[in-house]
Amino acid sequence: MNERIGLFVLALLLLGAVLVAILPRLAPGRIRADELWRLYGLQLAIIVFALAPAYIGGWAYLVCLLALAARAQWELLHLAKPNAASTPPALGIGAFIVLAVFGLKPELAVFSLAGAAILMGVLLPRPSARPFGVQAASLAIPGGLVAALVLLGRLPDGFAWIAFAYVVVEVNDTGAYLLGKAFGRRRILPRLSPGKTEAGLAGGLACALAAGLAMGVLVLELSSVVAVAATLVALAGGFAGDLATSWIKRRYRAKDFPAVLQAHGGALDIYDSLLFAAPPLYLFHLLALG
Repeated sequence: MNERIGLFVLALLLLGAVLVAILPRLAPGRIRADELWRLYGLQLAIIVFALAPAYIGGWAYLVCLLALAARAQWELLHLAKPNAASTPPALGIGAFIVLAVFGLKPELAVFSLAGAAILMGVLLPRPSARPFGVQAASLAIPGGLVAALVLLGRLPDGFAWIAFAYVVVEVNDTGAYLLGKAFGRRRILPRLSPGKTEAGLAGGLACALAAGLAMGVLVLELSSVVAVAATLVALAGGFAGDLATSWIKRRYRAKDFPAVLQAHGGALDIYDSLLFAAPPLYLFHLLALG
């Protein structure tokens, strides 16, 4: 199966290269080839960081997930600027969530989240100038979402499901960006997410549905109905994540989270859709596939 995953991702990358070469000619003045090729190269680096550790598994995967959780928590705390004394407990509890889920059976994972909530209430200082809810979110959201990637990876063919989630949300985001940039005119959420257009939304969804259906049937060997359902679940989670992180940035009047990659922003800008797609996709697998 891993060979099929590799071939499928390679086919998508080749298709993406074709689009990058063609779109500047179809929409001259709206989209630049040099900009697209630079983003394409950065995308290759993001794919390596997202999928290579999951393929290796074990401690390599755990270390990358801990780094992702810590970075996401730091980005949220950086925007909110809470009491500085809250940062060490925040990072410690986030690591506890991921480690607990990594070491427990999946059905016991919920207890690690409950334990983290209790520790949060005991250890986290109440700031006087900033709402406590912001700090609570910096604990529960990144740690819990990264923990869902742990659970997704522990499913039968776990790496394939992680790759499926990544392919669906990334094809949606890339399709929405390329087609929205080339043909988008009417914005659908100008106050929350100014970059989203009707053309980008429709194009991204169409591309993601096609990619999810193809990968579900050809790689995961699902029926077409189950493949489409899994794709829609991942898309719904990814869209919710995109809106949630956009709302947080608008709340603090920030364009992006502190940058990891200059053209892509912070970890929450890069992996927000994947992080939010993992929990509903894991639940879908449990309910639909047992």
